[in-house]
Amino acid sequence: MFRPAEVETRDSIAPGAPVRFEVKSRRRLWLAAIGAFVLLVLVLAGIKASQIAVMIKAGKAMVPPPESVTSAKAELTQWRPAPRSVPSSPARCGRLPSRTAAR
Repeated sequence: MFRPAEVETRDSIAPGAPVRFEVKSRRRLWLAAIGAFVLLVLVLAGIKASQIAVMIKAGKAMVPPPESVTSAKAELTQWRPAPRSVPSSPARCGRLPSRTAAR
């Protein structure tokens, strides 16, 4: 019938026995991770550079909108005079009402 694979555990390794690490596979894993990161950065930089290039191209093709200029003929007209304000008595005399009443 089905028989599970034998797996080494920490308990099954004799104490003091050297533990094997596969140095080449770890180094290869690190190099692959660094390579993938560099590739990702290059792809993102390329996308951003193409976006900037498209924006510059669109900016060169764009022309400013025409400005409308309006003009009117100057005429000499009569303005009605501005209304004069009538000062109140405290403001005219420079005194408060209570002082004027006391005198």
